[in-house]
Amino acid sequence: MPSEVVLLHTAGISRSLPELRLLSARQKLADRQIKAVRAGYIPSISLGGQLGAVGYQEKLHHYFHTSGETHNWFGNTYLALSVHIPIFDANDKRLKVRQYRYDRQQAETSFDMQRKQLEKEYADASRLLRHNLEVFRTQKDSYRQAEDVYAVTKEKYREGVASMTELLQDEMRLHAAQSACVQAHCQCNMAQLALLKLAGSLDCLTR
Repeated sequence: MPSEVVLLHTAGISRSLPELRLLSARQKLADRQIKAVRAGYIPSISLGGQLGAVGYQEKLHHYFHTSGETHNWFGNTYLALSVHIPIFDANDKRLKVRQYRYDRQQAETSFDMQRKQLEKEYADASRLLRHNLEVFRTQKDSYRQAEDVYAVTKEKYREGVASMTELLQDEMRLHAAQSACVQAHCQCNMAQLALLKLAGSLDCLTR
């Protein structure tokens, strides 16, 4: 006969589920895109420069061995300061911000709908587990009763009081009760697996 059902603790759906993480990432991406577009309104200043030298020699080896007469190197340096002030972009940034806000709202709505759906599945799985536990306890009691009846009938058959037909019938009832008990135990485990999956706690099975 199956052993007792071992119940593992779960505390509601996990926000780390792939379905919720994907939608949450979409919201964060839209927020970053909005910030990036708004940053385009801010004036920017950049500073650049270059330092170099140019040499003119009559012979190649003078480039590497110079003297006073052959020292024809001239340095050059420049600095550049550029200022970018956004003035007109044909409402391009405003349209992008509006689109990204819409994308974020869509992702947020999808997140809420998905979360509610998962919470419903969790509640359904919890009710199913409670129901299956009751069924398992009932089937376990039925199996014990069938076991007692079979033991009595078997003893009566040895004493010649019960017939072979009665013994076989009670044995069949015992096997049927055992099968129902095993099936109810499996149903409990299946419901608990569904809860562990929704809670993101399947890894506890390998600890």
